[in-house]
Amino acid sequence: MKGICEVCGKTKTVHKNQKTGKTVCGVCCRKDPETHQKCFGCKEKKPVAAYNDSGEPLCKKCYHRDPTLYEKCFGCGNDKPVHTRDKIGRPICHTCYQPRWRAQKSAV
Repeated sequence: MKGICEVCGKTKTVHKNQKTGKTVCGVCCRKDPETHQKCFGCKEKKPVAAYNDSGEPLCKKCYHRDPTLYEKCFGCGNDKPVHTRDKIGRPICHTCYQPRWRAQKSAV
């Protein structure tokens, strides 16, 4: 949902932080050490990028290294980590995520 982040004050997509109760954007949430968890892959406390099939948290680096989490990109057809999804949920990899996808995401 769009709203004002209580940390940076910018209007962005925000969510309610379960620990602090504040409405925050993703950037501020990732910067907050209170929201970091111990990564299942490297065992370091870092921002969570994704969860594996067993529900364990993974940092960005470990997420990109785990091929079991890859999906077929709608843009190039290759199995890669998902960078984003379009409005109807199709996975888009980082390589294919260009301004054209951003424009299509809002149009679809």
